[in-house]
Amino acid sequence: MNADGSKTDNPIDWPARQRQTLRALQRRLVRHLKAGRSTDLAEAPMPNAAGVYTDPARYEAERQKLFLELPLVAGLSGDIPKPGDTLVFDAGRPIIVVRNGQGQAKAFLNICRHRGARLVEESGCHARFTCPFHSWSFDLDGRLAGQPGKVAFEGLDAAALGLVQVPCTESHGLIFVKAQPGSGPIDVAAHLGSFAPELAEIGLQSFAPVKSGTMKANGNWKYVLETFGESYHLASLHPDTLANTIYGNVLLFDRFAPHHRIAFAPRSYGELLDKPESEWPELYNVLYMIFPNTAMLLGSPLPGHMFIQLFRIFPDGISATDTRFTLYAPADSLNEQSRAIASAGFDLARGIIEKEDFSVADGAQRNLLAAPPGFTVNYGRNEVALQHLHRDLAAAIGMPL
Repeated sequence: MNADGSKTDNPIDWPARQRQTLRALQRRLVRHLKAGRSTDLAEAPMPNAAGVYTDPARYEAERQKLFLELPLVAGLSGDIPKPGDTLVFDAGRPIIVVRNGQGQAKAFLNICRHRGARLVEESGCHARFTCPFHSWSFDLDGRLAGQPGKVAFEGLDAAALGLVQVPCTESHGLIFVKAQPGSGPIDVAAHLGSFAPELAEIGLQSFAPVKSGTMKANGNWKYVLETFGESYHLASLHPDTLANTIYGNVLLFDRFAPHHRIAFAPRSYGELLDKPESEWPELYNVLYMIFPNTAMLLGSPLPGHMFIQLFRIFPDGISATDTRFTLYAPADSLNEQSRAIASAGFDLARGIIEKEDFSVADGAQRNLLAAPPGFTVNYGRNEVALQHLHRDLAAAIGMPL
């Protein structure tokens, strides 16, 4: 079976493939450290207009082309393991993702068909979705299941009053949705392209959620996403936190257009330069950027612990961003102690991101809104992931940089 549950005539040993991938990344990181802490580089620096973060027309194009028309990561399959398990979030439109009675992941607009009220406020488990306004209820397949005072609605076709369905599918342990009703099925293979094997080898379907929350920033969603995409800022912005465990300005970049993977160099790797590979520890701090808005980190701010940290970054206006953050751990090793460690990792990461990264994004957004005409930001050669991200975003919305 493939990671998405489909059959294959050529089974792949995904764990062995992942070990090979991580070891290859380790070798490249060690080479950078041996070269005096070098890093992967773009061909040249790249200026970009401040308007990419502030222009209303650009924001509307992004909202339509990226957040309504493209597949977006809703979460991992482990978020909804049982029938009735539900994910709730906003992605340009309010979305409910639920595991139905047949074990399928389905998605609907979180909008009651009576008067448009929001059906569900929090992720959890639901036998059905009941509107808090007048108690209309809908089953796990979105059908209208309960209608108090039904006689008052005679003449309306109840079969046509089910929840509005949006495309949803699972692959490689990830759940994808499109927020545009009627936009056709999601072609995961076409969307992920050559990135699919890199995600499949992680074995995401074996991870279970431990802790989740939403982080808010008063910055443009792209600026928030950028904070995950380079290590140049570690020494200056995180001197007492991440810089203690990760080398600044040492980074690997691999492009799987329009997605990419980057890897950071743990400070413990300074001890590997003269050690045989048989003595190298397990690699962590590998980040997978799933276009357009998802950063998934294989690693933890707690050295020696391997978690999945999933960040789904959604705009709430030009200068407001909601980041849904969930930390996952291997399901087969979860117990009271491991949950406590994972929960501590979540709290540590959230504190660093909110207090350090997002505070800079907030201030930068205020500055960029006030910047004079012609003002540019500038990505260095060492910010190669950001350069490709902005080029790919511009191409996807059909607008120049």
